[in-house]
Amino acid sequence: MESDPQSTRRLRPVDLARAHGVSTQAVRNYEEAGILPAAARTEHGYRAYTPLHARALRTFLALVPGHGHRTAAAVMRAVGEGAVEEALRLIDESHAQLLADRRTLESVELALQGLES
Repeated sequence: MESDPQSTRRLRPVDLARAHGVSTQAVRNYEEAGILPAAARTEHGYRAYTPLHARALRTFLALVPGHGHRTAAAVMRAVGEGAVEEALRLIDESHAQLLADRRTLESVELALQGLES
């Protein structure tokens, strides 16, 4: 895929889906949820995606494992609305929660080690 997000190269939903290992229905759902920007339509009403959509989908799919679907979706919606500070706040909040979770797990691990003694 082209790296220029402003490229006029058009991708069909199936092209975008296959390139990212998701279904075409997932692509449509992500667009409807505001995770992906709205697609242009061809003269016959078919969705026409661009490298910008591919970049957005790659970004969303990269965020999900670390931050979860809900936070990743909220980040992508914020970015799509131009609210970069909100997107960064959401990521910072998620990082803080991950750190708290890690500390909890470390405490549990220490407690379990104490039971073995």
